[in-house]
Amino acid sequence: MMQVVVKSKDDQETYDGCVLPTEESDIMETKNWMFNWHQEYVFPDRDILSLKVNGDPNVQALMSYEIDEGFVLIQLLESSPANAHSHGLKITPTMLCCAAQISFDHHCGGFVAINIKLNRKLMAYYARYGAKPTPLKRMYFDTIDSNRLFDVYLKDKGAW
Repeated sequence: MMQVVVKSKDDQETYDGCVLPTEESDIMETKNWMFNWHQEYVFPDRDILSLKVNGDPNVQALMSYEIDEGFVLIQLLESSPANAHSHGLKITPTMLCCAAQISFDHHCGGFVAINIKLNRKLMAYYARYGAKPTPLKRMYFDTIDSNRLFDVYLKDKGAW
């Protein structure tokens, strides 16, 4: 379990949270989510993490990833529909921070890539956190970007 910081979208509130391996009961909560997490859960080469805010048993976000050749590759990242409104939680940087920690843990130097659609709005969103585009419909975070995420969103670096 990784202890993290989760902020509200307006940055006015901060919550303690934890990211942990997803259990089947977490997947059962995703009925109204955009991605098919039931299918992702049984994919043999991928792991899924759940974000929960302390004191709330509901899953706030899910992230599917795999360890690729020298980096962590995020396949899917989704916030709970409950966070879709403007007063919801900002889950992306917290989950990116966790992917970076996993990258360091697997001796990948904090390098993280995320599959994206070539969507300018989405690319600008990830760029706010330090992501850079690649020619492969991906964006990536390097060691420096990962350490910047740690400074804000990870409560105890190396505690995974």
